[in-house]
Amino acid sequence: MNSSKKIARNSAILSAGHVVSKLVNLLLVLILTRHLGSDGFGSYSFGMAYVMLFMIVVHFGITTLLVRDIARDKSLAPNMGSQTFALAMLGGLLAYVLILGSALLLGIEAEEWNVLVVLGIYFVCDGWSRYFFSIFRGFEKMEYETLTLIIERLLMLVVALVAWYVDASLLELLWGFTVIQMTKCLIAIVLIRRNFFSFSPKLNIAKSKALLQEAMPFALVALFGVVTTRIDVVMLHFYHDDAAAGIYNVARRMMESAIFVPENFYGALLPAMSVLYISQRDKFATTFQRSLLYMIVLAIPLSLLLVVLAPFIVDLLFEPEFAAATVPFQWLSVVLGLFFVKYVFIAALKSSGNQGWMSLLAGSGMVLNILFNWLLIPEYSIEGAGIATFLSEFLSAILGIIILRRRIDLPKIDRRIILVLFLGAGATGIAWLLEDWHMVIQAGLPTVLFLAAVLGFKIVKPSEFKSLRG
Repeated sequence: MNSSKKIARNSAILSAGHVVSKLVNLLLVLILTRHLGSDGFGSYSFGMAYVMLFMIVVHFGITTLLVRDIARDKSLAPNMGSQTFALAMLGGLLAYVLILGSALLLGIEAEEWNVLVVLGIYFVCDGWSRYFFSIFRGFEKMEYETLTLIIERLLMLVVALVAWYVDASLLELLWGFTVIQMTKCLIAIVLIRRNFFSFSPKLNIAKSKALLQEAMPFALVALFGVVTTRIDVVMLHFYHDDAAAGIYNVARRMMESAIFVPENFYGALLPAMSVLYISQRDKFATTFQRSLLYMIVLAIPLSLLLVVLAPFIVDLLFEPEFAAATVPFQWLSVVLGLFFVKYVFIAALKSSGNQGWMSLLAGSGMVLNILFNWLLIPEYSIEGAGIATFLSEFLSAILGIIILRRRIDLPKIDRRIILVLFLGAGATGIAWLLEDWHMVIQAGLPTVLFLAAVLGFKIVKPSEFKSLRG
């Protein structure tokens, strides 16, 4: 199999797994909100967000190195696997100590402490599984990762349904989820031993130090990303209560269920842009412009539809006690549109070797997110969290444009991009004028007019649809 077909095959496998995982995650949220209620789901959401803040400690970015080095030379896998496995084991134990130690210092109540005790084990096992998945990716066997993830999600769905049926407590539910994570780890280990190599933890201090230093940029980007996406739920818990954290997490989970669209586009875009930056710099610039145009054309109608239909979606999927999730979901729907643009920026920075600037962009986004949450959550609760996320992502997008213009020799912005932004503003204005009409008309008419204008003005030419599909 040639390299292009292998990339396409592996991308398709991972994409299928991610789509199934996102759909099952949404079903899990629907079940858990009905079973636990706003307070119980809030406690669950806080616990999940809190422990995830420490998860980078489990593998500290070495998974990225593992994928890269094994892909380059498969013969390095047994030795590197043993060395990095020792680091992952120690990292998992350190993460668990940090989770419980910090909870003690913060004076976490007994009930929440018990939740963190169980979820700490859950996420350490999940972190180890992600480490094993990097070996699958290094050997370009993504089907093993996809199969394991699908089994995990389906088992969690079964456990959630059973817990709902028997009215199990939150701790009983979490122990069920934790056993599944342990099983996922064991499945991954068996697959590696049977199909690739056998290994056991071997710690070499000098090699470990070198690996950790090399992995530092990747670890920082991952840390910034986790803090940016989870700190709002943690702050809602401390400034308000579990119910606020749970209601807001419903909005965030719905937004995250649709994020696989720009993620998959990014997965296809990165390798192509990496090759073009080295060999055909003019086509690199053209691909960047076209990709940015495509993503904006996709983002505007999707965000517009979600913003207008948010009250109907929340009312349809969730119990009345979660109705307050509507406003933050509307803000996060706009954020989803910004993610479409952000992933093009990330692909451009990574493919051009500007990882350090990408770290700066991610770190700036994290600082802005924490600052806006600190300013807005105490007064405006879940609505403030949604606005804070929008403001931080919007300013990060502007910073991303500035960094790209300074670091990469790109041509002037394509006039089609300016035109499509103008059409998007017009569609938004029409939706606002129709706010007293039925939501189907309010959402549908501006979307249809926008897409018709995109085709009418030939912003995306018919010949380019083939490229977009590819």
